[in-house]
Amino acid sequence: MPLSLKAMKYFTTALRHGSIVKAAAELNIAASAVSSAIDQVEAEFDLTLVIRQRARGIQANVAGRNVAQKCEHLLEDYRSLMIEGTELKQSQSGKLKIGYYAPIAPAFLPQVLIRFCQTVLMSRLSWKNVTMMRHRMGCSRADMMPFFLWLKVFGLLLNLTL
Repeated sequence: MPLSLKAMKYFTTALRHGSIVKAAAELNIAASAVSSAIDQVEAEFDLTLVIRQRARGIQANVAGRNVAQKCEHLLEDYRSLMIEGTELKQSQSGKLKIGYYAPIAPAFLPQVLIRFCQTVLMSRLSWKNVTMMRHRMGCSRADMMPFFLWLKVFGLLLNLTL
């Protein structure tokens, strides 16, 4: 059976405390679950990683320390991934500014926005007329044409994919 994150967590916690009982207390589980996790990690690598001494607790051997260190790195990466995933989920809301060219916008923009609003809730839309932007930026109509073509293609892609 593949090594689980739970087994790695139990294993590393037990080694950090040097005691199965203390690890179980921290994790709020039975000591037998911690002991089983240690057995699972050892079985996965087919190695003895921990020296168990009744009165003194447990102690990792060299291989056990190496495995524990790698497990700690994996667990930290997992925690970071979960935090980043949560942040990504939250970052999908916010303010969206859409630049449009007034003469051609009525042809495609309403359909694109209807589809967008149906799939993305809680969006704030801010409109800017591209004609005004073009004048401010000193661009000619020809300079803006690639942008307009991109908008049209983007609108068609949204219609196809949403």
